[in-house]
Amino acid sequence: MGAILKAMNDFLEFGSFPEITMTSSISRKLEALSSYFDAIFFKGIVRRYGIMGVGDLNIFLKILYSSYASYFSSVKLLNYFKSTGRKISRVTLLNFLDYSRSVFLVSLL
Repeated sequence: MGAILKAMNDFLEFGSFPEITMTSSISRKLEALSSYFDAIFFKGIVRRYGIMGVGDLNIFLKILYSSYASYFSSVKLLNYFKSTGRKISRVTLLNFLDYSRSVFLVSLL
């Protein structure tokens, strides 16, 4: 039973990519996941949608990932960006959300 619980915890923490599940080293798992994220981020979103300022998109995704089980509010996110002195529109934030959904980085319930 312990092996099943460990496998379930690994699945919940690291996902189910074959390379990840076959690797026992946590640092290698994180390295591979980072590599996948970078590929999806740059090829799937930045290049596909011609995004010039990747800093705002990167911050946007970090905020989404840090609150993955929370209610999403574009207004709250816009207020956060404004409070940090970054100039971004609500439409841009909603576009970021659509771009992220189109490459399966995020999913809305």
